[in-house]
Amino acid sequence: MSVPMLSIQGDNGLALTRLHMPRILSSVANEVTSLLLLDFRELHDAGDVLPIQGAVDIPRIAAENQQVIRLAPIACDLMAIGTAGICRVRGHLETLLRYECSRCLEEYDSPLVANFDEQFSERVRQDDVHLVEGSQVDLTPYIEEVVNLVIDFRPLCRDDCQGLCSVCGTNLNDHRCNCDRAVQDPRWAALEGLLSKDEPE
Repeated sequence: MSVPMLSIQGDNGLALTRLHMPRILSSVANEVTSLLLLDFRELHDAGDVLPIQGAVDIPRIAAENQQVIRLAPIACDLMAIGTAGICRVRGHLETLLRYECSRCLEEYDSPLVANFDEQFSERVRQDDVHLVEGSQVDLTPYIEEVVNLVIDFRPLCRDDCQGLCSVCGTNLNDHRCNCDRAVQDPRWAALEGLLSKDEPE
């Protein structure tokens, strides 16, 4: 798959296109960082409503998922809202992954879009609220967790992918082969051996 209209590109060479990240402002689209911070003081100064936008590069996601060849920087369009000592961060994450098809082993690109919804606090203890120390929290680990949850663990380049010939290894999406791929029940192998011995020479 070709990847036109490059707009965000990481060190791994895979780029997220403008087509795949319509929510990210052009002013931040080319700024790729290794972390994305939520600053509670900045949130308070902004009246408890603060947009958080940017692109984070997390190569560990590809390194820890065998089926992922490369991952473009993750475009983040988030909004932080503070209420009663709790900050809720909601929004969207978008990126482009290069998978290895689980059937034919060919590489292909696939967009990924995920919702982000987490709560943080410096003092409020609740089961669904992340208690943090200090006035800043790095959102990158939470972004990484969300992306890992929506990655395809058995990716297919297409729904009707024919895979590889189990005999000669030909990619059956591109070429047909004449191999006999019939699966023989091994329980009949011994009987067939006995029958072959009984055949007249």
